[in-house]
Formats: sequence, structure tokens, C-alpha cells
Amino acid sequence: MSSYNNIPISSAVGLAIYLAERNTGIFHNKFINFSSYPTLQTISGSNLTEILGNLDYDNWDSTTNINRAMSLI
Repeated sequence: MSSYNNIPISSAVGLAIYLAERNTGIFHNKFINFSSYPTLQTISGSNLTEILGNLDYDNWDSTTNINRAMSLI
């Protein structure tokens, strides 16, 4: 999900944050990152700069192991 200027990954993260903020229930403010070893990310902060600064970027890569992602759910 990376290419020139990282536009695809930036768009995906922006969309994930947008949808996570609007979720209700147990997945409110949560999304799964793109990784061979995906994790459930929790967004926190009062503005976009804080939200992006609070994300855990360890193990983010350009693939997603869909089986592991589904196991998280």
C-alpha cells in the first residue's frame, strides 16, 4: 500500500480513522492495520495530529494477512 509519496496508505489510514470514529459498539474508535501480523488499533486524541501521533506503527507493511485479521474480530 505504499507508492510515490505514500498516497495509498495515507488514504487508507484516513478512511480507517473516519470510519472508526463513526462506529458504534465495541469497534468504536478501532481499526485493523495493514500487516502480515495485524493488530487492532485504537484511535485517541482530540485532533488529527494527536490521533496520528498516538497510533502504533510497528509491523505496518504493504500486505494484510486476512486470516489473522479475521481472528482479531
